[in-house]
Amino acid sequence: MDKTANIRNGSVVTSSDDGQLALNDLLFAKGGITPPASSYSTAKSIINSMYFELNEGQMEDIVEKEQGNEFLISLANSSSHDYTSSDVAAALRVTDGVLVVADVVSGVPAQVEAALRMAHAELVKPVLLIDGVDRALLEHRLAQEDLYQSFRRVIENVNVTIAAYQDKNAMGSQLVGSDLGTVAFGSSTQGWCFTLRQFATHYAKELGIERSKLMAKLWGDNFYDSHTKTWSTQSSDATGKNADRGFNLLVLDPIFGATLESDADKALALADKLGITLTAKERALADKAMLTAIMGKYLPAANALVEMFCICLPSPAKAQSYRCSGLQPQLTTRQ
Repeated sequence: MDKTANIRNGSVVTSSDDGQLALNDLLFAKGGITPPASSYSTAKSIINSMYFELNEGQMEDIVEKEQGNEFLISLANSSSHDYTSSDVAAALRVTDGVLVVADVVSGVPAQVEAALRMAHAELVKPVLLIDGVDRALLEHRLAQEDLYQSFRRVIENVNVTIAAYQDKNAMGSQLVGSDLGTVAFGSSTQGWCFTLRQFATHYAKELGIERSKLMAKLWGDNFYDSHTKTWSTQSSDATGKNADRGFNLLVLDPIFGATLESDADKALALADKLGITLTAKERALADKAMLTAIMGKYLPAANALVEMFCICLPSPAKAQSYRCSGLQPQLTTRQ
């Protein structure tokens, strides 16, 4: 591809081969690629390139000067068993961004922390996927506020590791944030995930707020009163009336409704309300399988990940402006 500003070279590192395989398959399917027959747990060097097109709204958030809306994502994969292995280092060396995957239930494992340290050494920009949301909902039955606090803790723990090693002089702040669009939440095994940018895009017109401003309101101590349609940083007003956290009300409410509905008829009614088209075969599935199908169409994981890669990760041209000096300190980038 000759449009170098529209190329994204990334890698995926997880603490689970199953999670990595699932993410790869989702991205390959969206890119129209049949996954290789070999297992990624044994393959030492696999790079696949996929072609994607962004819509007009997505293009508005790309900071770099782009060359049209056609993007090429090259995805490097490595074993997730040993984060000190040479193939992981090699994958990071040839990419400019990395998707690190942490689990909302078990938190940030040592493997992810090691991967973040290696990414720092290679001057590779990280983005984060908080996985396992399906288990948090279906197995652990976390309430909305408990799930939000779990998300917040994972992000804070990841940022603690990043802050300890990041080089702001070389590439600016590398801290991840849901309100920055650099964090996705979801379930790799069920094939769905989302970013706050997607929900802010959905609600912006309805609430009369710019997407970028709404993204900030959908995180942190921002509470929305659906009756007065006003925002506040306090969970209750002067009269003691409680308001809902914006994230819980506008993001988690529809997800909880779609994933926890035990009545098949109600689940199908919700799918119709959300504008989700199910095939006759999908409508006849058993409860959990049907909910997985609904979520996979409501919030396709590949859509969120491709958007995050293209918007948040640098092009090779931009990345090499600061990576060259790190690879060979005595050299400076040509102007």
